[in-house]
Amino acid sequence: MRYYLDADLDPGIAVAARALGIDIVSAYECGASALTDEAQLARAASERRCIVTFNRDDFQVVTRMAYDKNAPHCGVLIVIPQWRYSRHGVIAKALAAHGARFPEDTLHDRISHAPRSCLTMPTDPENPRSI
Repeated sequence: MRYYLDADLDPGIAVAARALGIDIVSAYECGASALTDEAQLARAASERRCIVTFNRDDFQVVTRMAYDKNAPHCGVLIVIPQWRYSRHGVIAKALAAHGARFPEDTLHDRISHAPRSCLTMPTDPENPRSI
């Protein structure tokens, strides 16, 4: 599975995910952080990438709009918004689990959620960025 990290997620997640061998780029790395959600989805689709975002509500609307326009996409993966800036390693592991479960090109026009089994609270409550 190839991923495109939406501008609402910290680009450090892409760095952590690449360390696990995941094919991922971030909107920031592509100079596309100012694009609208609709343009982000179209860009990800043009690169045959599943977009990763915490922005569930807006992307439900955007994917419906894409469907109405007959504009296919390569999937939308929703992550827990509370962890979008501090859970790089956990989100990277969730992407790896998601990619293992859904081979490339199996999420066309679908919305899925990051595997919650990977999204657990850190073991050290004094250091929430420990994972």
